Amino acid sequence: MKSNTPIYIGLAVLAFFVLDSFTNDDNSSNDTIADFSTLTNDESDLQRLDAVYEALQRNGFSGLGLKFAMAQILVESGILTNVANYHLMDDYHNYAGLTSVNGGYANYPNLDAFAHAYYGFLTKKSNPLGASSISDFNNRLVANHYYTDSPVTYGKNLAYYFNALNG
Repeated sequence: MKSNTPIYIGLAVLAFFVLDSFTNDDNSSNDTIADFSTLTNDESDLQRLDAVYEALQRNGFSGLGLKFAMAQILVESGILTNVANYHLMDDYHNYAGLTSVNGGYANYPNLDAFAHAYYGFLTKKSNPLGASSISDFNNRLVANHYYTDSPVTYGKNLAYYFNALNG
């Protein structure tokens, strides 16, 4: 008579891997980033960051692309500096310095409208959201003519905030 023990062991191993895939905390499969409270103690800044992060998630941003976008938003908005552009952020809901077709900064009715437009911009031409690293993200922004600053300076600022967000 043949033993069924190897079959049972195989089924147990398979069940373990299936269950483990549902509870795996691998960063490549979730969208958590550093707690914003590690960056600032200012409650209004924390609320802004949380609200923008949630709007980005609702509008298609995820994984590494979400982290790249948040780093760029920190560069563009100045939330964590003494030169924060609160007028553009609070009145225009424009956290990334997007410009309108008429020139000047674009004005959005709410954060979701901004996040939707921002997603569209970051997925056109060289597709910055498809980048594999923060330097690749910066290079793709340059290819899309996203900013006028020095690519070296802008890239250093992106890397600083990206690293701060990721601990």
